[in-house]
Amino acid sequence: MFNDYIELQKQEMIDNLMKLVAIPSVAAAPNENAPFGKDVDKALSFVSSLAENMGFKAKNLKNCAEIIFGENKAEKVYIAGHIDIVPPGDGWTSSPFQLAIRDGKMFGRGVLDDKGPSIAALYAMKAIKELGYKPNAQIRLILGGNEENGMTDLKEYIEKAGLPDYALTPDSSFPIINAEAGVLQGTFETSNITEEGEVSLMSLRGGNAFNSVPDICRVVLSVPRSRQNEIKPILSDRSFKVTDFEYYFNNETLFITTYGKAAHGSVPEKGENACFKAVKIVSEILSATKSKNSYIEFIEKYFTDDTKGTKLGVACADQIIGDLSVNVGICDYDRKNQKMIAVDLRLPIKAAAKDIESKLYKAAECGGMRYKRADLLESTYVSENSEFLKKLSRCYEKVSGKKCRTLSARGATYAKCFQGRGVAFGPINEENAEEGGNMHSADEYLSVKAFLDLAKIYALSIYELWVKKD
Repeated sequence: MFNDYIELQKQEMIDNLMKLVAIPSVAAAPNENAPFGKDVDKALSFVSSLAENMGFKAKNLKNCAEIIFGENKAEKVYIAGHIDIVPPGDGWTSSPFQLAIRDGKMFGRGVLDDKGPSIAALYAMKAIKELGYKPNAQIRLILGGNEENGMTDLKEYIEKAGLPDYALTPDSSFPIINAEAGVLQGTFETSNITEEGEVSLMSLRGGNAFNSVPDICRVVLSVPRSRQNEIKPILSDRSFKVTDFEYYFNNETLFITTYGKAAHGSVPEKGENACFKAVKIVSEILSATKSKNSYIEFIEKYFTDDTKGTKLGVACADQIIGDLSVNVGICDYDRKNQKMIAVDLRLPIKAAAKDIESKLYKAAECGGMRYKRADLLESTYVSENSEFLKKLSRCYEKVSGKKCRTLSARGATYAKCFQGRGVAFGPINEENAEEGGNMHSADEYLSVKAFLDLAKIYALSIYELWVKKD
């Protein structure tokens, strides 16, 4: 019923996604009346104006854009996407802010997470509206500006507008994500570091977000000329199993750059942490020159080569989520200023965040650091036997032609804010690389077909659940 209409909207959808991708909406420091920075505010204004031109009631609320379809009915339905993005990082084969189409795939930062899905959801609503249907609930498309940095946007919105009766977010995977791991993010910080020896760590910087595996790390060491001949053989010896790095000396300064493999912080085992490679090299150099640095020792003791939290003493698992995971997303060391390590933990459904956090405080104390919580999102679960999910399943099967099933996820989506009233639904089947991939990495992509299919699935779902009279 909606498929033909959405196919006719294809070029318009791509054109508007292209305009949205061109806005580098990485959350930044507040600027005037823009709580997440001017670029995020610009993106919120763009989607608000786009929806208003379609005939919807729309407004840039500054923390998010609110797009309303339907009168004030008894039931409220939230569809929540986001237009903020993680920083682009390195390694792109085309500009991250200029949407490129190659072999039926759209490339650009945000095309998959979550600008593409947000545009698709808007056009799903447009399809219903333009074909003359009216919902029997109030549908609110909420496009946030701070999903990547704590979800304060949707939390604030819900505090003012209340919880929905039902909710969806096109920001994870198909078929249906009805269980999500808890997320605990925090930092280890200090301004004091214990050092010994002639070789000194001047700086070590890698990573740009809690929830991304760093793919590059840069190190600067102060090395007296008298010790450089001891270090050069270490840098050419791969016996300590560190690959993909480069270095050079400039007088008494050694510059090292390590390269890893980016991945989403919820699955750190799928990446190669460039910071860990840097720490291993620096540790080897310090050991060979009888030097020490407590920051390097702390990372080695509690984090390197361990994504399950065994070194921290927090390892645990369940049958729904699997193993707890730990990602070191940022290492930022400046010898004269603050030293910081940012970590992201994904928790099994029944894991007690309080108990886990107590061990983080203990590790920090033992290592001369301070632990600070940055954010805590509790796990969420919605029964696959609910009528809500049964109807969603039928809609997915009708459009995709595939059997629907419920899945658990380690990622954090807006579903966590709905307190058991919503699930993540789309935008792609992550098992099919043709549909999309490289989220939070270089060359993020979403196929044109998956983009259109998402709009079709959402249009049918809205119709079946909140338009059609049984």
